[in-house]
Amino acid sequence: MKMMKTSLLGLTAAAVLGVSSMVVAAPMHHANEQHQAKRAALTDAQKAEMTKKHIERRYANLKLSQAQIGKIEAIEKQYREDMKNVPQTRDLKKDALQNRLGQLREQRSSVLQNKNFNTEQAQKLIQEQQEVRQQLGSLREQEMARHQIKQLQKEHAIFQVLDKKQQQTYLEQAKKPVPMQHMNGKKGHKGKHHDGKPHHLKPVIEKK
Repeated sequence: MKMMKTSLLGLTAAAVLGVSSMVVAAPMHHANEQHQAKRAALTDAQKAEMTKKHIERRYANLKLSQAQIGKIEAIEKQYREDMKNVPQTRDLKKDALQNRLGQLREQRSSVLQNKNFNTEQAQKLIQEQQEVRQQLGSLREQEMARHQIKQLQKEHAIFQVLDKKQQQTYLEQAKKPVPMQHMNGKKGHKGKHHDGKPHHLKPVIEKK
């Protein structure tokens, strides 16, 4: 009886942890989908204008020339295209794992509907759920690493567009801590873009 209680406690804890991780991940995934949907609804001209404003704001203290802005726009565009070309096999594997999680959730219902609790069946179910979630976690880590490599590659290309003085300013700025700023009327949010780079002062564009 004592062993059964211990097993039940362990299974309950594993189930709660699994559900908690899904609850935390869901809002982030939903927010990302909303951002992608909004961007997809824009025209090419609107996207180009948004990219230009983003560049002017992000690199404002570098006093970029119009020629430099044009080159950086091209780099940003190429980066977005590269990020679209995600290997389909990875997506298919992720979909298969998500489907398997759905099937396992259905199996939980059958465990509940049994007149007598089957500890062995429950242990196998929870163990497979954990294994599937670990595989999904591994895929997410691989995706994050791929994104970070591409991000660093883009940053390297942009760095080559800058002159020596601008490069020095860029490196010095990168070492500074990010200041706390207001965002959506709330305090306590760091003034960062989605890639972790700090916001700068108002744009000052030098015409050459």
